[in-house]
Amino acid sequence: MPYLAAVAYTHLYPGGPQVVKRVTSWPGQAAQQYESKIPSIVWYDQQGKAQAFCAEARTPAIVARAEQEQWHLAEQFKLHVHPPTMPTLRPVELLPLPHGVSVEQIYADILYYVFRHTQVFFEEKEFELEGGGRIWRRLNVQNAIDFVICHPGGWGLDEQSMLRRATVKAGLVSSLPVAMEQVQFVGEAEASVHYVMFHADLQTRLQASNTNAVA
Repeated sequence: MPYLAAVAYTHLYPGGPQVVKRVTSWPGQAAQQYESKIPSIVWYDQQGKAQAFCAEARTPAIVARAEQEQWHLAEQFKLHVHPPTMPTLRPVELLPLPHGVSVEQIYADILYYVFRHTQVFFEEKEFELEGGGRIWRRLNVQNAIDFVICHPGGWGLDEQSMLRRATVKAGLVSSLPVAMEQVQFVGEAEASVHYVMFHADLQTRLQASNTNAVA
C-alpha cells in the first residue's frame, strides 16, 4: 500500500481572504478515483531517470510501458529515512530503491513534479487581481513562495536537512540558505490536529485544561 501525497496552498495578499485550498486535479487522476490525494510513487528507467509519477504512474499505459522497458518502481521510500530511534509497531521491510537513485533524489523528483502541477492548478483557478499566471510568475520572481512540508513525527533535524536539500535539487528554492528561511516543517500528528480544528470548529469547544490524544 503506497503512502499518499497531497498539496494545499493559500495565496495571501493585503485585503484578500485567508483561505486554504487543496489541489484537486492531477494527471492520471482517473486511476486514483479523482481523489485529491495521490500515491507517492515514481517509476524510474534503467538509467535512473524518473519517468512517471503519482496517479499517472498507475495508468494502464504507464504500467504496460514500465513492464516492457523494465522500469523500477520507487514506493514506500520514506521508510528508508526513518531514524533508528523511531519506534515502529511492527518490523519494517524496506523495499529496494531503484539502482543508483538515492532517497534524496526521489524526494527531489517528486517535489518537482507536485510543485509544477500545483503551478498549473493555481494558474487555472486563481483569478484575483491580475490572474493566476501573472500572480505565480510575480511571486516566483520575488522569491515569495514559502513551503511547509509535513513529515512523520519521529523525524528530526537530519531528516529535515535532507528534505531541504531535496527542495534545492527540485528547484523549489535557489539555495540552502533560502531553504532555511522558506522551507518549514510540521509533524503529521500536529498537521492532523490543525486540520480537524479548522474543519470541525473545535477551537470553540476546547479549553486550556482539556487533554486530547492523537492516534
